[in-house]
Amino acid sequence: GLGERYDQFILPGASLGVTQHHYLEWRKTFFTVLQLAEKLHQIKTVIIIDHDDCGMYQKVYGEKTYHDHAKELHHKNLAQLKEMI
Repeated sequence: GLGERYDQFILPGASLGVTQHHYLEWRKTFFTVLQLAEKLHQIKTVIIIDHDDCGMYQKVYGEKTYHDHAKELHHKNLAQLKEMI
């Protein structure tokens, strides 16, 4: 029911791309876009969507670790990003 009442910003790795130290430029870009959306559209809600089988998560954590702990890793990074926002 959102129609065209939203801004969409796609970042590889979603929450992981913003929370990891070695992707500081992605973090800066994310928060720049978020601040602009707040200023231009007075946004009140931010929805972050990670997806299963994320290649960036596999790259950062390793395929086996990601396969064995995907749910926990996504939850950890989503919770961290929530706090950052």
